[in-house]
Amino acid sequence: MPLHGMYHRQIEEVADFEKTYQWLEKAGLKDSTEALLMAAQEQALSTRAIEARVYHTRQDPRCRLCGDAPETAQHITTGCKMVAGKAYIERHNKVAGIVYRNIYTEYGLEFPGFR
Repeated sequence: MPLHGMYHRQIEEVADFEKTYQWLEKAGLKDSTEALLMAAQEQALSTRAIEARVYHTRQDPRCRLCGDAPETAQHITTGCKMVAGKAYIERHNKVAGIVYRNIYTEYGLEFPGFR
């Protein structure tokens, strides 16, 4: 299966494409930024896995941080134990804080410890 268009093919039966890409049309991004985002979405960033499997310029596709799994964009952002220790917890806590504040706001409650 070709690399380009993989994300599009995966969601074509369940997504409204007009709404899916609406944010991109209105974001006002530079072409280079848009290209980077689309490459990330397609799992086509130049990671070690892509260099080994697609470009054939590298033998070892394993992650340079943990060495346990192929270095893909998905692995780096969601599965690498070397990143997980701090970054995932920080991201989780930020999201949890937003949810927490929204629940308190929704029900008109005061935030504990804040005036």
